[in-house]
Amino acid sequence: AYGLWAISEVIAPLKTPDMQAVKLKAIHYILKSQQTDGTWEYGGAPHFKTPSKELEVALTLASIQSFLAHEKNEALEYAAYKAIQYLLKQQTSSGAWEGGFFPAPNSTKKEYIFATAMALRTLQRHLNQIQKND
Repeated sequence: AYGLWAISEVIAPLKTPDMQAVKLKAIHYILKSQQTDGTWEYGGAPHFKTPSKELEVALTLASIQSFLAHEKNEALEYAAYKAIQYLLKQQTSSGAWEGGFFPAPNSTKKEYIFATAMALRTLQRHLNQIQKND
């Protein structure tokens, strides 16, 4: 999710054939990796300390929103809906989201501030889009 989130805003508006192919691969990856609960299963090397599902969902949702800002895609819209539902259910009573750990060997850095910021950013972006469409 980290890598995809980092590049999606840059590649989303690009229209060259090469970039279209990259975007299609990214979108396919997002859609095939989403679980029924709205989370994503990326696999890779299992670590004891990893980012939380909430952070992974917020980062992937940010990627989806970048793509949707430049082209309509009903499958991505549904994936975003499921992700938003998941995030809303996972907000803690303090208003935060669990972040898990920074994905580096032996890291003790917790990511709850980043997870909460990303969740709020994606939810605000969703609300802005709804208001824009009204």
